[in-house]
Amino acid sequence: MVELGFNELSKLLSNQVLDYSKPGFIITRFGVNVSKRDLMACEDFLCLLEQNVIEREGEEGKKFLYLVGKTFGYNFGIISFFPNIKNKNFSRDEATSIFLDFLKMIRNIWGEELIVDKMDLDSKKIKYLFKNFIVFRKNGFGYSIVDGSGTGIFDFFVDDDRCEGVRTVLNKNEFVVNISHTNFYLPVEKYDFDQKENLILNEVTMINKRSLKDFIDSGILEYKKNSFFIGNYCFFQCEISFFYILEFEFNKKAWNDLLFDSAFAFSKNFFDDVLNKFPMIDEKSAFASNFLSALGLGDVNFFTDKVVCKFLPFHPLARKIDFMFFKGIFSGALSSINGKNIFLRKHKYFITDNLTVEFQVD
Repeated sequence: MVELGFNELSKLLSNQVLDYSKPGFIITRFGVNVSKRDLMACEDFLCLLEQNVIEREGEEGKKFLYLVGKTFGYNFGIISFFPNIKNKNFSRDEATSIFLDFLKMIRNIWGEELIVDKMDLDSKKIKYLFKNFIVFRKNGFGYSIVDGSGTGIFDFFVDDDRCEGVRTVLNKNEFVVNISHTNFYLPVEKYDFDQKENLILNEVTMINKRSLKDFIDSGILEYKKNSFFIGNYCFFQCEISFFYILEFEFNKKAWNDLLFDSAFAFSKNFFDDVLNKFPMIDEKSAFASNFLSALGLGDVNFFTDKVVCKFLPFHPLARKIDFMFFKGIFSGALSSINGKNIFLRKHKYFITDNLTVEFQVD
């Protein structure tokens, strides 16, 4: 087992590879002068979402989830300015080293073990072995965040999105994904991305909330088995574009109801569990506001019938989505705070020097 101890994690934090010290912001710095905004997402949400999609849509649902992850992985390589094997500024060995280092970081925050086997860059093949990785370890799924993302980042690295991943389950804890040219092909959409705009709208600023580091230092969040836990709920770090791409692709399929319902059900259940020790509504609201901000969602503020979020992580797809994932999460939290279901179906967004979204009831 390769488990990153907290001291080793602290070294990463002190070197500012991972920065959890800024309220409202989760920052990853990887490569040269690359800074990205992340979100701490709950494994239970993604488990529920994939389960709901697969129960309703069957094999088409599995294929769709895999493509969402593949699209994310490929575009993540683009926005992170990772070199691929055709980059003339890096030797093949240098690019390969960066690719493998990135996989190690993924292992350290998404699972217990990720072994790379049989990587052949000329024939564009690779084999991953995943052990105790998020989502799969709980319900046997994980098609988006594991299979798809792993395929997409390799496809970016070899500059060929025709390589597809095929899963073989070994046991309840382990599975392999063989990536190569196969008899099927799911094209990846490459999204427009303005790096300058992204840097401006995601610039770290001071907000009056608690940071993720505060929750870790206070013992509310516990780091174990390469993951963060509050009670039995596991949170994992993911670059924000995953959630924008998730919603954009769900919208194409007209499956937004699945996304909202899954986010709401998870959020309501989670906050019912963690807020039950607070007797007063104001205390519940304060904890939920601070906790969601600490997860990287910016400056989150709850009101009687709305939620206002300033400095929400920005991605260019913000102009093309209905924020159904965020609506579901905030609706569940607001419902738990008030002891009755409240659905935030409407929204207004403002892009100035940051992304601010106001979520409102019908």
